[in-house]
Amino acid sequence: MALRLSPGELENKITNEKLRPVQIISIALATGVVIFFIICYVLYSMHTVNALPENISPETLNVLLYALIAICAGMYSAAFKLPDIIIGKSVEALKNSNDTNETLVDKLLGLHRTYTIIRYAMLEGTALIGLVILIISIISGEIYVNSLYWLTALPALIFVSIIAVSFPTKEKVINFINNKCMN
Repeated sequence: MALRLSPGELENKITNEKLRPVQIISIALATGVVIFFIICYVLYSMHTVNALPENISPETLNVLLYALIAICAGMYSAAFKLPDIIIGKSVEALKNSNDTNETLVDKLLGLHRTYTIIRYAMLEGTALIGLVILIISIISGEIYVNSLYWLTALPALIFVSIIAVSFPTKEKVINFINNKCMN
């Protein structure tokens, strides 16, 4: 059974006020990652070497770098599959419900919010792991020897870019609902 909302009803019932919480969450997550990167860059600029109690070996940093690559591969794959699986059962339950259109829209917005938070949380995790490795390479001084460690900031750049491209506007939320929930 398909959900009973016309495109016009959906557009009229989704207001900027209803989208604001997921927009704030998106901005907050991206801002946290950007601030963390700025802290890394400031530490790098200060040339704070060997501030760790024990010097981290280049081999340890290389292991962390390879672990980051594996984590990114797994989390990026999961971030684009797992939210669909999680909301799929809820969509089926909504298709069989007798909710009013207003309640139905609120539940669909809740599904979008859940989907977005799950995806962003998974992507934010990889971004923060990369930035932690970056800060360790800065504090240990290894980044001054091998600038390859700047690549650990790449997951943060990808995360912020994904948020920028998929920022929840009214049109994008309506498209999400039409493509993921209304079929």
